[in-house]
Amino acid sequence: MSVRALKRKYGAGYETVPRALASSLPEPRKKMRPRGTRLVSYKPVIDAILTADLTEHVITGLASALKADAVDRRRRRAGGPQGG
Repeated sequence: MSVRALKRKYGAGYETVPRALASSLPEPRKKMRPRGTRLVSYKPVIDAILTADLTEHVITGLASALKADAVDRRRRRAGGPQGG
């Protein structure tokens, strides 16, 4: 198979196929340095939003649980149908 056909088949670059054919072992991978994130300056804002949202959900859930408990207690006191 020709070098051009190999490049087309594997989607390799111009110099990659001849280099691969010339060596018996693949080249070692290059070590990539870790990239920084662009969100560093926004992390405090994001954390504040998530904390507020979590607090709202906890309060809403707690209020729902307390309301359900109060309804259940009233039903039991009145001798009405039990909730499940």
